[in-house]
This record gives sequence, C-alpha cells and structure tokens, in this order.
Amino acid sequence: MQWSGFLWNSARFPSFESHEHAFFYYRAPPELKAKIRAALRKEFKPEILRFSPFPSATVPAAAAISVCLVGILAWMATSHGRDRRLIAEAVSDHSRSLLVDHLLDVRSSEENIVERWFIGKLDYSPPVVDLTKASYKLAGGRLDTLEDRRVAAIVYKHQDCPINLFVWPVAKNAIDLDTQSLLGFHLCGWSKSGLNYLIVSELSQSDMETFEDQLRERTD
Repeated sequence: MQWSGFLWNSARFPSFESHEHAFFYYRAPPELKAKIRAALRKEFKPEILRFSPFPSATVPAAAAISVCLVGILAWMATSHGRDRRLIAEAVSDHSRSLLVDHLLDVRSSEENIVERWFIGKLDYSPPVVDLTKASYKLAGGRLDTLEDRRVAAIVYKHQDCPINLFVWPVAKNAIDLDTQSLLGFHLCGWSKSGLNYLIVSELSQSDMETFEDQLRERTD
C-alpha cells in the first residue's frame, strides 16, 4: 500500500529536535485541531480502551494521525508562506481521508455521476474530468473543508496511489503554488475561471506535474 511508507518512515518527518521550541510557541488554527481531534475520536473508540491481548488495528492509525499533527505543527512554526495554513489543512485533510478510511462519499469512475452527486451539497459546481487516457482514473469524490468552508474533494488514482483534488471558489484568495513537499506528500495549486484547484498526493513530482498539465487542459 502506498500509504504505509508515510506511516512509519520517520525520515519523512521534520526533526523533532530541530523544532522542540516551536511546539511550545506555536498555536495551531482551531479548525486544524478540530479535524485531527475528530479523526482521533473516530479511531479511538471507547471499546479499544478495554484490555485485550490483541492490539487494536485502530491504534497505529490514531498514532499516525498524532505524528502527522506534530509534523504539521512543526512545519507551520517555521514556515512563513502566505498559504501555510491552507497547505497544512490540505495535507491534514488528505492524510485523514486515508487513515480513517474516508476517501470517498460517492464511488464512481463516471464524471457525470460524480458531478451530479455534488449538486445541492455545494453552492458551486466543481468540474469533474475524465483523465483515464492519461492513466489517472477517477475514483469518486467527497465533501471536505478548507479555509473555513465546505469544498469538493475529487479523488483520482494513479497506479493505486490516491490523489485528492480540492476545488472551491477563489473568493479573496486565488492560489498559485508550485509543486512542493510536506511530510512525504507532494502538492501544487492554481486558480482558473474563478475556482481554486489544489492537488495533494504521494505521487512523484513528475507524475504530479503531468496530472496538473492534463487537468489544466481539460478544465474551463
């Protein structure tokens, strides 16, 4: 599974020693903390606290969420980019969708089915495009939150590697993010025709750029 490398490869996380002071002086945005806490509550259900000789399968996932939060906080404490909060939220949303097995609310490879599913759930219509010929298969979509609003998360897969494409109206912040890395994930973003597009995945940088190029060509 592509995700397993992120869970236990400590080399992908920032050095805790180099950020030991940052943890005491940086306060995470309430929205980010609420998302992580909700994910932890879902994983750490009361019954797993009862003694059992067999460790619960939810424990590694909950531990990974906690480590992810620490890594995000460390990065935010040392980053000064304008979009650092947005990037942190997007990475949190992506990792949480994988760890708590909530990648999809609607499961379909048909773009018209996914587009129709979003009708009435959002105050805008996110474009859903077919990229199968480019080896990026549509898997479905779900609702998520970014910048204090509900957004569309359109999910693709490339060689079984999940890709979260977040789409929402520009409003006051039109994003323009070159491909970059955080906690082992690659992400990039841009705005077009009044919508922001933000991709988060474990894809290689070259595969991310190919996906971005294909998507830009097929969106209005």
